[in-house]
Amino acid sequence: MDADLVGAGFDVGHLHVPKTNVSRKTFESRYSATADGSLPSGTNGQGTHGAALIHAHAMLPGAHAPARGRSTPSGPVPPIVKQNITLALASILDLSGGGIAMGEFVSEFIRKDNVAVTLEGKDDQAMKVTLRSALGPLELHVPVLARSRLPGMRNFPEVLVSGFNLDGPTADGKGLLARNLVTLLNPSPVEVRMGDRVQFGIYSAESGNRLGSMIAFDADLPPGRTVLNMSGVIQPQEGGLPDMSHLFSNYLTGKATRVSVKGENVTFGGGVDTPGWLLKAVRNISMDTVLPGAENLTITTDLELSVLNMSFVPPPGAPADPDPATYVPMSSGVVHGTVHVPFSNVPMDILSTNVTFEYDDLKTGRPMAKVVGTN
Repeated sequence: MDADLVGAGFDVGHLHVPKTNVSRKTFESRYSATADGSLPSGTNGQGTHGAALIHAHAMLPGAHAPARGRSTPSGPVPPIVKQNITLALASILDLSGGGIAMGEFVSEFIRKDNVAVTLEGKDDQAMKVTLRSALGPLELHVPVLARSRLPGMRNFPEVLVSGFNLDGPTADGKGLLARNLVTLLNPSPVEVRMGDRVQFGIYSAESGNRLGSMIAFDADLPPGRTVLNMSGVIQPQEGGLPDMSHLFSNYLTGKATRVSVKGENVTFGGGVDTPGWLLKAVRNISMDTVLPGAENLTITTDLELSVLNMSFVPPPGAPADPDPATYVPMSSGVVHGTVHVPFSNVPMDILSTNVTFEYDDLKTGRPMAKVVGTN
């Protein structure tokens, strides 16, 4: 079979299928002529059954097709049968235009709910059909036209990050090695082989700053949910440290952080060059997800106020000789406690802290003072 493949309006390329087997799903009469060759009343030559996957019509010598709009043909017509068949096609696609159209088609397929696909061989010799009959094997040549809407990947409607681990600093000391598990949902019936190494950029959903990159190895996406082991580097761009502070603060307090994931690169092992159309499709991937916060993590425990001093001092900005009536209380003391750091492989030093304490009235339980301390 020789046919052109058109996907999402793009002329993708040409298919040549040397041979394929046929699986018969159903076999039923489309319509049967009466004894005098006329068609049953009400069929109008169209039949009453649902549309088949593929319709093949062969006219025998001397037979006549029903005239359009007439319920009775002009001559005898033998019974016509319909077979619903499935063709298992395995072929190399000869891409047109250097694969540019293929890249556009795959990008549409990844983004959209569904895409239109047409397989068309306009030549009367497009498909050779071998029939087994009482006369022996017969070879017929017919044109090919098959249209369908292929369910797309809908831009991965579910992207779940189920783990977040830091394994230490990078060799140059400018980033952090990270790894996590990501579950992707492919709602399409098509299995997608994306590449041996697919790199995704991680961006802040709020500022758009790039925070780092993650690599998915052996990224095969069959229909349904797939769990990918990903590893990479957290290395925010210039101006991205506030975003990392926000991300880690959320993580330590059990809050989720919205991030955007964008395809950046794809490579194959063994020195195989990456097809340009696949690289284009990967770079068009853009997904939104959340990085979950830590579960059941308490940052500080065993806090103990061991020393507390109270004094009265001039208020900030007071003149050189202030009125004692304007003095304000100042509290100082020493607090001991334990800080729990979740990433044991990452060296961290606590340089300073800003702590806010509230003093409650023991009788009423209402706040009566607030102390803001720095260290």
